[in-house]
Amino acid sequence: MLPVLRLCEDVLPNGGEMALPAHPRMVFVVHGAVTVADGILRDEGTFSAEGAAAVKAGKDGAMLWRWEFLAEPNSDRTDRAAPAPDGRGVVSREKLAAPLQTLPPGSNISTPKTKPSRNRRAIKSTPICRSGISD
Repeated sequence: MLPVLRLCEDVLPNGGEMALPAHPRMVFVVHGAVTVADGILRDEGTFSAEGAAAVKAGKDGAMLWRWEFLAEPNSDRTDRAAPAPDGRGVVSREKLAAPLQTLPPGSNISTPKTKPSRNRRAIKSTPICRSGISD
């Protein structure tokens, strides 16, 4: 199968919690506040990570847009489904899932396979990059 880039919308109620599996992802806080990795993200805050992540909404809840890269989604689509709510009222909807047809099967976009030319630099993958996080 081809790698997939997907967009999910997560709505967390007051104090709602969600556990995300390990996938490269970028999360944008549309509104509200969430606690992630011992930091607080507020309106228009972002974070990215490749490992599993626990997200907890603040007292007013939150809405998130979550982009994820799935290198090898399962053929039965279980890996492509939005995460199931954990019983605390979280609603997750897959808004878009696009196969990356321009990538050869089995390629890894985070590790360049060719040497950079004189005018280009190799792109290095950063495991965690946060923006808008405060303690």
